[in-house]
Amino acid sequence: MTPHLRSAWETEHILGKEDIEMAAHYFDNVEVLEFFHLLTVGAVPFRDLFIFEAIRRGLEALDSVILRLPILKWQAWMVVFVLSNKKN
Repeated sequence: MTPHLRSAWETEHILGKEDIEMAAHYFDNVEVLEFFHLLTVGAVPFRDLFIFEAIRRGLEALDSVILRLPILKWQAWMVVFVLSNKKN
């Protein structure tokens, strides 16, 4: 959603759900731990206003609930995952 805010290299190397799923071909354990920033990104236009922190906190609280839903979690801006036990 924000390729204009990234370098060309970053834009070309953004990992998606398919990339994380493909990692199972190379690692025995692919563990997706947490998703971040779906609604929170909506606070960005308010970053220079005094209400920014309140908006950001409110949207983060909503994110912590809705990003538990399988249908929405992969729409998050960031995901934390761990790859371990590389296959030979």
